[in-house]
Amino acid sequence: MSAAQIEEATQEVLGAAAEAIDFLASNGLAGVTVDGLRGLVEAGDIEMALLQTKEYAFMMAYLDHPALVVLLTTAWEKICAKLKLELKKATKRLENLEADKKTEPEALAAAQATLATLETRIANAKIKFLHLRNMRDLEEVIKAKEERVAEKKRAKEIAAMAAAKEAADAEGGDPAATPAN
Repeated sequence: MSAAQIEEATQEVLGAAAEAIDFLASNGLAGVTVDGLRGLVEAGDIEMALLQTKEYAFMMAYLDHPALVVLLTTAWEKICAKLKLELKKATKRLENLEADKKTEPEALAAAQATLATLETRIANAKIKFLHLRNMRDLEEVIKAKEERVAEKKRAKEIAAMAAAKEAADAEGGDPAATPAN
């Protein structure tokens, strides 16, 4: 949980958030709104930017929502990973402060508050991530079901064509002229 690891995780979060915002921008979200979302990211309020990105997507009926869900799921997953690194660092700091008997009570209380805040943020981020992951997984289930239904339909059509050909061959006629059931 070095500073380099946290910085790398931060860059991944920034990249994932930018992808989600760019997706809305490329799908017609007003420039001023996109600028506002990017401003939130630049100000460090990435979680709010992602929440607003999701809210704006609700207003865009023509949008490829499953694609946006994938982007948002990735962003929230990266936020969870980053927060876990920050939690490890805060836990280690608290342990060091507790081990040092000369630690001021205010410093100890501040470290405990930081830890509690991170735990709450992780729980909230995990809820958002799991919600989006479930939406993504449900979309995959629906797509798979549609593919199975289409495959069954194709199989019935092929069976009907084979039956028509067989009937036409038995009559000595043209299978193309025989209507399929």
